[in-house]
Amino acid sequence: MKKVHRKNGFTLIEMLTVMVMIGIIAALAMPNFDNAVKKVRFKSASNTVLAGLRMARSNAVAKKIQHGVNIDATGNVMTVFRDEVSPGNFTFDAGDSVIFQDTLVQGMQSLMTTFTDDNIFFFPDGRASSSGNVTGSAYWDGLQASMQISVLAATGRVRLDSLVY
Repeated sequence: MKKVHRKNGFTLIEMLTVMVMIGIIAALAMPNFDNAVKKVRFKSASNTVLAGLRMARSNAVAKKIQHGVNIDATGNVMTVFRDEVSPGNFTFDAGDSVIFQDTLVQGMQSLMTTFTDDNIFFFPDGRASSSGNVTGSAYWDGLQASMQISVLAATGRVRLDSLVY
């Protein structure tokens, strides 16, 4: 009696067919993946702004000294600082101690505030120098993303009002 041996494995044609199918699926998924990465970067930049504002308020209360946040709209740079040089002038001066600084270019194309000179200050009792908003936006591949953060002067409350993409 003769034993029949089957050969295990795949033929070259079967392997090439599978490789072509994987390539087609990857090519179709790539634009969606790219947009997902951009959305994550935008959300991360929004959270960084929110965290910076909250950090300034927390440090002002904890250290009992006025802290501020400066938002440079042209360079998309946010700076959290201890307002040591001239606290009564509500300005970000060269001698103020920088606590945290971040360039938000990875996810945010436009960053604007309604605060005077793009500065917001938090007092040791937790209040803010003024009420206002920080807004940011980004555009890519026909999609638009936007966010708005509000600060309430009376309590210093910092809240993310909207994050849309």
